[in-house]
Amino acid sequence: MHCFVFGSRTFGGHEMMAARIVNQVLDAGGLARILGTPAQIEQLRSRLRPSAELVLLRHSERRLESMPGWLNPRVYTASRELQAALHGCQTLTMVNGGLTANHALTLAASCAARRAGAQAWIYFPMLHDTDELGLQGLRAASYRRAQNRV
Repeated sequence: MHCFVFGSRTFGGHEMMAARIVNQVLDAGGLARILGTPAQIEQLRSRLRPSAELVLLRHSERRLESMPGWLNPRVYTASRELQAALHGCQTLTMVNGGLTANHALTLAASCAARRAGAQAWIYFPMLHDTDELGLQGLRAASYRRAQNRV
């Protein structure tokens, strides 16, 4: 079974493209479990095939989401929640709609996948540079640091 994690609080074009990928997996006869926040699950219900298994995540994106690694206390609780949800999954794909989104959940997902023995990937539909996004100064530096972390 393939497991997809949709952790953002916003639903945009990146998530729509990821939903198409999930439907392709289902059309090819694969099984898919979707782990998502309430906002994501609500949007995905109408876009995914009925055979997709939808699991609600309690983890929600907060202001400290990009706090580095193990300094973020939410990593531990999210990792335990994801590990329980990964039971029976061979692969995990983390759907990140933006480069700076979901650092805590991404780290938690990779740790949970390792403990569950599942291969893990991160799906970034496209990467932009600071000029494309019109970022300058501290925001540009923060964005470049996020790119390096990824």
